[in-house]
Amino acid sequence: MTIFKRIFTFITFFFIYIIIREFLQIYFLFSSVHPYLGYAVSLFFLFILIYFVAVPVYRILKLNKYPAPAESATQEESVIKERLKIFRNNKELQHYDGKEKNEHTEYDFYAAQLKTKCHETRKAYVRKIFYSTSVAQNGFLDAILILSASVNMVKDIFILYNGRSSIKDLLSIAKKIYYAMAIAGSEGVEIATEELFSKFSTEGLKSVPFIDKILGSIADGYVNALLLTRISFVTENYCQLTLVQNNKVLNPNATFIVTTTKNITQDIVSDLRNALLQLTSKKFKDFTRFAARPVIYVWDIAQNSVQNTGSSLKNILWLSGGSYLNKVTSVFSKIRY
Repeated sequence: MTIFKRIFTFITFFFIYIIIREFLQIYFLFSSVHPYLGYAVSLFFLFILIYFVAVPVYRILKLNKYPAPAESATQEESVIKERLKIFRNNKELQHYDGKEKNEHTEYDFYAAQLKTKCHETRKAYVRKIFYSTSVAQNGFLDAILILSASVNMVKDIFILYNGRSSIKDLLSIAKKIYYAMAIAGSEGVEIATEELFSKFSTEGLKSVPFIDKILGSIADGYVNALLLTRISFVTENYCQLTLVQNNKVLNPNATFIVTTTKNITQDIVSDLRNALLQLTSKKFKDFTRFAARPVIYVWDIAQNSVQNTGSSLKNILWLSGGSYLNKVTSVFSKIRY
């Protein structure tokens, strides 16, 4: 156990080192233009962290406490009763009017509605983080985007359920999220990455310029989408489950996470593959722009692909253009080395 903690601590400091190093690269890049520009960029990122991370955390803390899952069967009935009081006052939910006046049946009725709404929230965040971290192409920017998306998604899920966990459980969820990203997700990451590359592994794609960079960025975005999916289920399970005798129940298995992420992003992956296949025939409308930003160029082709449907990539990326993630990405995507 001591060895495990030491290894985990080393990995933690290594990730912190990578993030700090990436930030310093950005700082020195802008400082080389003008010292004050470096300071301005630093203040900009500080503002981003405050507005998109600290403020959502504050909003979470302002929410009323949500009944935690029971640790024993004798406490479960009490948890169901307390949660039903909250659900009955939730104006966003359809009122239960079933003939069977059973609290468990009523709870399942409300829980099913909330599960559907929660999946819609998860789907929006996962698809956006797939795009945003693909085009960011920077460890520091990825860290900010993932942290911001995670905090805001958790906030939206708590708002959906009309309550937050206790401070103790919030810290516990945060710990589970961190472990999920650093360790528990590793198996799923490997499975998902192999599956993703298998979709793009055709002989023709090898002729596309910068293909390694493009596929690497897409894979990074996909992995981050996978990790965000896991975070969403950790939070949702806390709000949905009424009995948790073992904390491992809150963490879904890797296969389930991979399958869910695949279903959420399958049309995006299809559009990206079609976009890359177009480039195999050297169909470059603007090769100079492609050479400068190959990843963004491919996403733009996928976005405007005729293969897109009503729920396509173009719609999910820009339909909610006023959202925080699209605003941040629009700025980050312009930062290049």
